Amino acid sequence: MDGAGRDAAPICPECGGTGFVVMADDERSRVRHCRCRRRRQETLRKSAAGIPVRYQHCTIETFAPQNRSLDEALALARRLVEEFPSAEYGLLFSGPCGVGKTHLAVAVLRELVETRGATGLFAEFNDLLRRLLETYGSRSETPSREVLHPILRTNVLLLDDLGSTRMTPWMQDTLSLIINERYNDSSLTLITTNRPQDATATQEALSDRIGERLASRLAEMCRLVPMDGDDFRRHVKAAAFR
Repeated sequence: MDGAGRDAAPICPECGGTGFVVMADDERSRVRHCRCRRRRQETLRKSAAGIPVRYQHCTIETFAPQNRSLDEALALARRLVEEFPSAEYGLLFSGPCGVGKTHLAVAVLRELVETRGATGLFAEFNDLLRRLLETYGSRSETPSREVLHPILRTNVLLLDDLGSTRMTPWMQDTLSLIINERYNDSSLTLITTNRPQDATATQEALSDRIGERLASRLAEMCRLVPMDGDDFRRHVKAAAFR
């Protein structure tokens, strides 16, 4: 047998690879989708979501809250999954580094893709802008809707690490297009940010980074989920080095 034959996926014994199963019912027959077709669709949706390998272990079950704020964050994440697709608001996870914001946001994204049939997309904000620039090749205008189509049309978009850098006018226009389009379509958006909602003596607020208008729009789209606690990643690394 050649290499192509060895690498080919096994043919489903239930449908013979057609994706459909014929069911006899007295003198009539009915056709239904085979279970293997559903599994293939789930696999394709998971792959299209683009969750980085670093976060592919993140699930609702593996999130271990250490304080009340994290308990409440987990409860809100579970509620969103239960209410989808009728949920009216996304979630904006806000807090310092290492408290599990991305873990919980990815966990929600995974649940919606894997168990609720949603299409989803993970996008680290700065990397997203870099890829858009490489595709579009101009800082003077916002990308076309054709270029942004996957971001605008996916059922669930996760924008990770929003507000981590200062925004140029091009970044502002691009983010505005994404947020406003998804707002108008009532599409679900998940966001993580290290920026507080109100400025402190040492930190700018999220609105200082993305602008008051966009921050106000996000407040309409997403429920704020404040998360506090110790830097979990730092504790894990310290324990590993002992």
